Amino acid sequence: MHAEFADASLTDPTAFRKVAIGPIDCLARSGDIVAPQYWLLTGICAVATILIGYGSVFIMGPMYFGMYLCFLNRMRGERVKFDTAFEGLKIYLPGLLIGLAHVGLMLPTVFLAMGGFFIFLLPHVSAGGEPPVGPLIAAIAVASFIATIGPFIVSVLFFFAYPLAIDRGLRAGEAIAVSVRAGMAHFGGVAALIIFGVLLQGVGLLFCLIGYYFILPITFCSRAVAYRKVFPDLRAPAAPFPDSSAPADPATI
Repeated sequence: MHAEFADASLTDPTAFRKVAIGPIDCLARSGDIVAPQYWLLTGICAVATILIGYGSVFIMGPMYFGMYLCFLNRMRGERVKFDTAFEGLKIYLPGLLIGLAHVGLMLPTVFLAMGGFFIFLLPHVSAGGEPPVGPLIAAIAVASFIATIGPFIVSVLFFFAYPLAIDRGLRAGEAIAVSVRAGMAHFGGVAALIIFGVLLQGVGLLFCLIGYYFILPITFCSRAVAYRKVFPDLRAPAAPFPDSSAPADPATI
């Protein structure tokens, strides 16, 4: 494990460091972390996202727990197993509560945008006419911006909540509160990392959609890297951190 990812001097599970989060650096480090078990981690991410698609918010939090645990364990040099992805189900309630709060806080801005757009259309529909093209385009642009920026800000503030719960054992409310503080302290870096990740996943979708799943372990791992930079590992290293400058020890892969 790199020294920057551990800090034995910290004993408070809610404590965090103010550091620079560079999206390119996080993504580059993710490649080194994921490479030894790339195909397994790809399978884990694919299964988790498919299950989330079916189970929606009711399983999103626990599956995020498991995915973060896989990558955090990998960062410690530990061997990841497929069933690690389902460890989050053992603490289902905190994951459910964080997921519900996350999605629940996104919805008001979406409803606000939709409501504002329909209010704009209502007079024209009632009069049996069509709205002017210019104002219509402007209304669509404003509504789209509001519907996007609100959930984006919520995602930045909830960025650390899931790994905090599974890594440091915080209760749902405490994990959210600490995540909001850390998210505000690192808003620019977290926002940039999320945007870079979405762009990379978008590129993956261009390759017959399936490319999304091949990119996902890198982008998700970059979130774990950012988390670990801000919230150092309070435990002793389990094994040497896999570094691209040295061959990985087969015993830890």
